[in-house]
Amino acid sequence: MSRVRGVKHFSDFFKEFSDDYVIIGGTAASEILGDNELDFRVTKDVDMVILTNSSSALNSKIIEYVKLGQYQLQERVEGKRYYRFSNPKETVFPQMLEIFARNESGLILEDGQHIIPIVNDDVDRLSAILLDDHYFNLIQKNVVKSKEGYSLIDPKVNICLKARAFRELTDRKNDGEEIDSRKIRKHRNDVLIIAQALTPSAPIQLPQIASSDLKGILDELDNLDEQTCSQILKGQPITEKQPLVDTITSSFIFNFEED
Repeated sequence: MSRVRGVKHFSDFFKEFSDDYVIIGGTAASEILGDNELDFRVTKDVDMVILTNSSSALNSKIIEYVKLGQYQLQERVEGKRYYRFSNPKETVFPQMLEIFARNESGLILEDGQHIIPIVNDDVDRLSAILLDDHYFNLIQKNVVKSKEGYSLIDPKVNICLKARAFRELTDRKNDGEEIDSRKIRKHRNDVLIIAQALTPSAPIQLPQIASSDLKGILDELDNLDEQTCSQILKGQPITEKQPLVDTITSSFIFNFEED
């Protein structure tokens, strides 16, 4: 059974396109952990990365879905890289649907559908990260299926994406930008929780940028005191930091040379 509102409805609707997109972030973590009878924080949005550069059929399917759900707020950033649909009238649909795409043609709306431009530096930065060549290739190559057949990002790569978000927010805060520390801690904490679902498997070869990002959050975890770790991991099967850090480290082949 799905743990996030609307994800089953969404996945069933896009079943014929299951190889053309992948769900990432909190929803992917919630579904993977749920399959292993583990808990994850509550999340309401379904984040998806479109894996094909151009698919008019998939575009049409997305527009049809948005129309059927009667999403009240429809937004995008300039450049046709990111779309956000929220507050559907139909409650079986995800509360929020966020789409990251390299699709050159973008989504062509039908009459009566209007997209509002998003002026939000956070969103623009995130879409740039996910659609960066190195991260996009990493995402493309590491899609797994949940027990119910949903297309989800491999938890190892989800950890990499969390590490990247952690580093990007930390760097901006250190440069004097006003960043809510809770956002930074959320990504750090998620890494420890998602690591609960890692199982022995062939390590993933990382590009230089992902290696550097992951090392950054591993260094942060090394410096995290045990009391804080215990609070983060309360109720999880593994409640000590070091076994999780060791599991994360052994799940990757790091590369610190320029790509």
